[in-house]
Amino acid sequence: MTPVLETIGRLGKDAIIRENSNGKKFVSFSIAYDKYNPKTKESTTSWINVIWYNEKTPLLKHLKKGIQVFVRGSFDIKVGNETDSAPYSIFLYPNEVEPLTFQREETTEG
Repeated sequence: MTPVLETIGRLGKDAIIRENSNGKKFVSFSIAYDKYNPKTKESTTSWINVIWYNEKTPLLKHLKKGIQVFVRGSFDIKVGNETDSAPYSIFLYPNEVEPLTFQREETTEG
């Protein structure tokens, strides 16, 4: 059985469509989540990179910076090296993405 990661977080920036080296398109975004340390009484923000092979999703227009999303799927942890800013990176390959909040569309009234 493949391990599954479920998380809720906020998008750090708008989701974009990218293409891998094989020409397959995917939706790419990162979500932030906070970890609270009760000993130090401080929170630190961590990031999960999301690679979603569903570039035709109607949800793309809603995946904007700051919205809260629920994401579930398989994952991979890549260990960094001395030149990387983080000791590891988490990549999530979802089979479920659900926006929990939506941004209001700006309208101009004349």
